[in-house]
Amino acid sequence: MIYVEEISRPIADKIIRANHYSGTVCFATKVSLGIYLDKMLVGIAQFGYGINHKGSCKWVEGSTIKDFLEFNRMWMADSAPKNSESEAIGKIFKWFKTNRPDIKWLMSFADGASGKVGTIYQATNWIYTGYSRHGGVWVTQEGTRMTQVSMINKHKTTKRAALEDIYGIPLYRVRGGQFRYIYFLDKKWKKRLTVESEAYPKLATLKDHLIIFKEHLVKEDLFDEYMKIIN
Repeated sequence: MIYVEEISRPIADKIIRANHYSGTVCFATKVSLGIYLDKMLVGIAQFGYGINHKGSCKWVEGSTIKDFLEFNRMWMADSAPKNSESEAIGKIFKWFKTNRPDIKWLMSFADGASGKVGTIYQATNWIYTGYSRHGGVWVTQEGTRMTQVSMINKHKTTKRAALEDIYGIPLYRVRGGQFRYIYFLDKKWKKRLTVESEAYPKLATLKDHLIIFKEHLVKEDLFDEYMKIIN
């Protein structure tokens, strides 16, 4: 039987860095949960503040930053049985309702730039509310992902010519495809949603949600080429 318990952030961060596809953790994590199967740790889920947490209040009328958290990271071991992710998320909802009744709703993003559309959120009945066309990542020919923020922190620039000197060519710039999902822990808050729910996105239409560039900032039909890099 799967169950969840709060776990120390340093331990959770270490596991996420070693196993999550991004290889990174979020700086503003507030809640780290261990996911257990028969007393064996088989997963981690982390929640906290997003990059624009205050701005995200607009999606739910009357919200403040204290009313919700962003589902930042989740990892499940390959040894976990089929459908364990869905079961774990159900247990996570119950954990919040019991232990953090102050949190009324959760938000999460599926990373289209990593070939994801949020299948697990669709399977657990989150509300899809559209996608962001901003932000994005840089991806090397080896498939290494880097955000704009990490580029600025590390190299003090996001100019293509300078980054190509460092990482080589081709260097892909990918925008869009951040699919936004919301789940109401307190069902009374559902009527406060300020946007219409939309039909779930599908992998078959992922191409329509991404803008991909490589050398000289020329947009080409790069979707298939890019998917081979990240998969």
